[in-house]
Amino acid sequence: MKFSLYRYVFLAGVALMLLSCEEKQQVTQLTEPARIAMQDAGGEPKSIELYDSGTTSTATAEFRVVAELISGNTINVTFKADPTKVDEYNAENGTDYEMAPAECYDLSAATVMLPRYNTVSSTAKVTVSTDGIPDAQTYLLPIVIDRIEGDDAARIDEEKNVVYVLIKKYVLKEPVLLDRSDWEVIYCNSEANESMYNGYPYGPVDLMLDNEPNTWWNYGSVSAPFYIVIDLKKQMYVKKIIFTPRHDTGESSHLSRGAPKNVDFAFATTVNGTGEAAMEGDYSDFEVFTNLEQFRSRLVFREEITLGGLYNCRYIKIRYNGAWTRDNSGAPDYLSTNGTYNVGMVAEFEAAGYTDSPYE
Repeated sequence: MKFSLYRYVFLAGVALMLLSCEEKQQVTQLTEPARIAMQDAGGEPKSIELYDSGTTSTATAEFRVVAELISGNTINVTFKADPTKVDEYNAENGTDYEMAPAECYDLSAATVMLPRYNTVSSTAKVTVSTDGIPDAQTYLLPIVIDRIEGDDAARIDEEKNVVYVLIKKYVLKEPVLLDRSDWEVIYCNSEANESMYNGYPYGPVDLMLDNEPNTWWNYGSVSAPFYIVIDLKKQMYVKKIIFTPRHDTGESSHLSRGAPKNVDFAFATTVNGTGEAAMEGDYSDFEVFTNLEQFRSRLVFREEITLGGLYNCRYIKIRYNGAWTRDNSGAPDYLSTNGTYNVGMVAEFEAAGYTDSPYE
């Protein structure tokens, strides 16, 4: 019993000695002001790649600070971009990067907290957007410590006070007309029986893929909206849709008739089957076009619709809501009146895009 008591007293004494030593060591560390540096300063630049497909694209890079000498206070660190560092980097690395445009990056939320006695801070982010980058090249964004708050004695290690972010913007190549020789309509909810006009057939929906502008798909007994699903047979990138409306008849045969006015498109890589089952799949949201002004003049035939996004897809779903009315609002422009003609008549359906990488 006496032995056990002596043992406990001994162990308690050892613990107190260790704690005392630890506290003395910590006090020794804090006799010097805290020294703060950028984590990974001097390392490889962080890299951001942006892909401009017609809509705004953003990306982020993360960074932190480290305490080379710790602080007894919780401190907050904010950052800024430093254009003067670009020339330094280029001189040291034999590069000729330009400073990233101020419009393309956002450091407003770039603040970190470094708790007392800690060596690594929380994480800050810089957000970069395609909106402010004028062309496809690589830019350099140097980020440095701007301000330390919470410990007036804390110092910045100026030798380790910058991290670099390389920003590369990729832009789309000019879309090319896609080969549609294998394309197939796998669903249509409204098509007329085949009839003849001036020696050419019209009615069935597959006529919009036959490379003959004198034939056309004509809606049937089902009212608008008309749904059509086209199987491209393999995945490809689609950026533009191209319609050729049908010709009018008689003395107006030099004019279009029922040109598309209100048409929407959705894109999928897989669908649930053929027929009506093709209406379901991993479709994107519809891109909606309510007034296709490029088709309003009845003198216009083949015309493009540029999509807001870039779609890597195998299937295109068309929702054809209506056409321009064929009445003219005034010669010689032959503009259709501003109304919706609830019909569907398309001579040719094409698309432009890419079968390989779409970016330069």
